[in-house]
Amino acid sequence: MIGRNRKGAIMTTNDRCTHLVLIRRLAGKEAARHKEIAKGLEAEFYFARPYHSWERGANENTNGLIRQYIPKGTDFSKLGN
Repeated sequence: MIGRNRKGAIMTTNDRCTHLVLIRRLAGKEAARHKEIAKGLEAEFYFARPYHSWERGANENTNGLIRQYIPKGTDFSKLGN
């Protein structure tokens, strides 16, 4: 999720096995260090194709739930950690 005027971003990660959801405010681009993170976690990353939201339904649902608390147009750089 990208913040107002493309300032800041929030990354949501869903683990389909454990149903764990991680939500982090990012200082940089989304998943900029995904290869390093995948190696450290010994995990694989999956990236859906752009504009194919049906390929990541759980993530879209999570983002919708987050939007109840952080509406569109919010400047993410003003959010706490």
